[in-house]
Amino acid sequence: MSKDKNYLVLEGINIEKTSSKMIYVLRPELSFQIFKMGRANDQDIRINDISVSRQHATIVFDNSKFLIKDNLSKFGTLI
Repeated sequence: MSKDKNYLVLEGINIEKTSSKMIYVLRPELSFQIFKMGRANDQDIRINDISVSRQHATIVFDNSKFLIKDNLSKFGTLI
């Protein structure tokens, strides 16, 4: 078991196709503290849904907290 206490777990469910689940475990490192979310192929967390922008939002790890920031996406970001 990891002693690192800074992590975030996200779960996604694909209801349309096979009801498959995607699990993302985000563990920030010193050189990598920003996680990109969106529909584009170069995103860290890829969401294949037409209502999601190509570069929809970012999750930032700052001062031992995870923050989500909307990238001025068309439909916004809800938590």
